[in-house]
Amino acid sequence: MTARRQFIPHFEGHSVLLIASWTLCIASAAYAQAPAPTTEAAATDRDVSAAFREADRNGDGRLNREEAAVLPSVAENFDRIDTNQDGSISLDELAKAVQK
Repeated sequence: MTARRQFIPHFEGHSVLLIASWTLCIASAAYAQAPAPTTEAAATDRDVSAAFREADRNGDGRLNREEAAVLPSVAENFDRIDTNQDGSISLDELAKAVQK
């Protein structure tokens, strides 16, 4: 015969119930804090960022006139978008132009 292990009375049942209740509490808190639905502005920002990264061929974080040619509307309005007149367009300048 095998010897039966001695446990503190009701220890296993209480532990399982305690862990299950913690899990439910944490899961419900996480569910309650689900991210807000994507807005049109957030989608536009992602699109602008993606287009900017694609056009930024040298990866310097700025678009010169040659790189801006990939985006025709940016190329046509280059001087207007380049608000600090440094000869290149940053992602921030492009995002502000798109918002207008």
